[in-house]
Amino acid sequence: MKSQTHNIYKFTIFFLYIYSMYPWFTWSIKPIIITSVTFVVIVIHTVFHNKYYILKSKYLVSLFFLFLMIAWESLNSNFFGKMNSGLTFIAMSSIICLKDNYKIELVNYITKWFAILLGISFLCYVMFLFNIPQYHEIYAYKEALHEGYVFDNYYTFVVPTIRFFSYTRFQSIFLEPGHLTMGLAILSFINRYNIKNKYVLILILVQLFTLSLAGYVLLCLGFLFFTFSSLSINKEKIQRFIFITTIVAGSIFLVNSIFSNNVIETAILNRLEYTNGVITGDNRTNSYFDNIYNQVIDSPDKWTGIEWNQYAYGGNSGYKKYIVSHGIIGVCLVSLFYTFTILNIRERETAGLALILYSLLYQNAYPTWWCVFLSVILGTSYLQSKYKNKEE
Repeated sequence: MKSQTHNIYKFTIFFLYIYSMYPWFTWSIKPIIITSVTFVVIVIHTVFHNKYYILKSKYLVSLFFLFLMIAWESLNSNFFGKMNSGLTFIAMSSIICLKDNYKIELVNYITKWFAILLGISFLCYVMFLFNIPQYHEIYAYKEALHEGYVFDNYYTFVVPTIRFFSYTRFQSIFLEPGHLTMGLAILSFINRYNIKNKYVLILILVQLFTLSLAGYVLLCLGFLFFTFSSLSINKEKIQRFIFITTIVAGSIFLVNSIFSNNVIETAILNRLEYTNGVITGDNRTNSYFDNIYNQVIDSPDKWTGIEWNQYAYGGNSGYKKYIVSHGIIGVCLVSLFYTFTILNIRERETAGLALILYSLLYQNAYPTWWCVFLSVILGTSYLQSKYKNKEE
């Protein structure tokens, strides 16, 4: 009974991980329903497996800022929204209090099954690219806020029904390629881009086919960090760098060959902006929203933010969206929570994790998404364990 309860718990945590990236089979389900069911599973697990948990003094600060961060985000929510936030806080708190060895177990579980899910999805996607017939049906996300949220649903993956380019970016079963990147970026980092692990290798290869600018940048930053963060450059690091460079170059060539000769230029290079002599990534906001952002910044609302109107402000993302909806106070609470959390590991690992995390949140500001939260909370213990094993 206890082993079954623990297996259900591990599957639930994995489900929460992918749920936060909006897989198609959750689009018509209200969040409060999913949160309530998973909350019950987590509570049952704490009852049957209380030895798996420990409340350390170093967790208290993280729990305090987690409460403030979630409470602040839910200020403008209705009753069910506040209830959903409350249940989420309790569930997240229990995960923070898991013992390190069980956090490590969950990282391995999520990595394995996420890679298996994406591997199956990717194989079916390749069949689609080669025009091999597969059954599909039209499926829309909720009210289909814009035409980009109507899809041909192949069950193992989805593609937009209306395609503006000659290529179709890989997004697996999720709402956007960027959502998939949210789940891949930190998870790949905490696994140290260990290409000897077949599951991690799948994650990296899948990331390349998302044609996500943010994904490419974060992959490069994280890999370079692990390769050159220490002063010593040995043969193994050089071989790994050459291998990864070859894989990336080969994948880019393959992507160009499958789609068109200018796919990398259209999907990646054209999304870079050249401003005041500096190359930056597309900030994911339109001119209309930029005007709203500037108005908020120039008013007292910059501290608390304003109520979000998804129909008027939709189609935008990133730090500007988060500031408009939650204000500078919200940004500070997010920073304090994640900063105190990642400070639990050694300096070199802290720097790399912070680099990936805050780069990701700068581009897609969703700090309470389960995939981000779980990657950081579980990843700190995972990275620390790898350090200890290396030293021993």
